[in-house]
Order: sequence, then structure tokens, then C-alpha cells
Amino acid sequence: YRGDIPVVARHAEALPREVLNQLPKTLLTLAWLTTRQLKFDETERLLEQAAKRIDALEHAGETPEATIALMRLMLKHRQTVLATARDDEMADVDSQSEDLLKELGDARPYLTCTLYSQMLTARYTQYRLDDFSRIEPSARSALTRSGYRFAAIGLQAALGAGLFHSGRTQAAREALEQ
Repeated sequence: YRGDIPVVARHAEALPREVLNQLPKTLLTLAWLTTRQLKFDETERLLEQAAKRIDALEHAGETPEATIALMRLMLKHRQTVLATARDDEMADVDSQSEDLLKELGDARPYLTCTLYSQMLTARYTQYRLDDFSRIEPSARSALTRSGYRFAAIGLQAALGAGLFHSGRTQAAREALEQ
């Protein structure tokens, strides 16, 4: 969450594929990176493998339910990030982000910030700017609570673009300059 995903990727490259496929959290981290790199086919493959492994861990009954639940939330998060990057069905991205925000609460502040980014992006690309002012304070509050400076990049970009679309150019400029 501090921007060290490439470090995880470098270490993961050293692992044999059969070992890597047994590590769902690492697969989910790599999926986030490949989405950012616009390698969508690779992201899909990683997400499919992570989903299979999570299912296998749940079926084996040796992994705590809370861990399985968190990995499933992370999987949904990565699927939502992928859909946003692809500019796919933004109405679905919007509703998925909102649902995940309700499920996560404040348990994972960094993920909360990224979900607000996805939701705000979906809203302004659909020209649903009426809710933007209502969501903006919650998104900014989540960013403040998160303590992760890296989370600010996507959130400030989404806020800036949305504020610009809604005619609040000075606020947009400030968000983008931050």
C-alpha cells in the first residue's frame, strides 16, 4: 500500500509457477500491478487463478473464514479495478464500488480510498455529477484516515476530473495539483 507492488512482483518472478499459484494474496497483488500496466489478459489469468486457490483453501477448511472473506473482498476489489481500467460497464463499476465500500467499512483504508477512486471515475464518466458533491467529503475523509500517501494519487485524479466535469475548475485544479 506504500507503492511497493513492484518489489512483490520481483520476488514473485523468482518463484516457480506452481508455487506462485498457491499464493492467492500474491496473485492478487500481481493482478493489481498488471492492471496498472494495462496487461488485462494477464490480469484475468491471475484473478482466475487466485479465485481457484481461494476456493480450494475454503474447501480444505484449513484457512480461517475471516481470511477467506478478506481474500474474496480483495478479489472483488481487483475485478472492479480491472473493469475501471478497461472502461467497462461503468454503471457496474459504480455499484460494485458502492457495495464493496459497505462490506469493507473502515477495515482496509487503502482499499477504501481506491474504491472511492473507482466510484468517482464511474460517476463522472457517466455524467452522474449530482452525487459527486455528496461523495467527495467521504472520499477525502477516507484518504485522511488511511495515512497512505500513495492512495492520494488515484483519488485526487478522480476528484480532479470529476470536479472539472461538474464545473468546479478551481477545486479541480487544487485536487490535481495535490
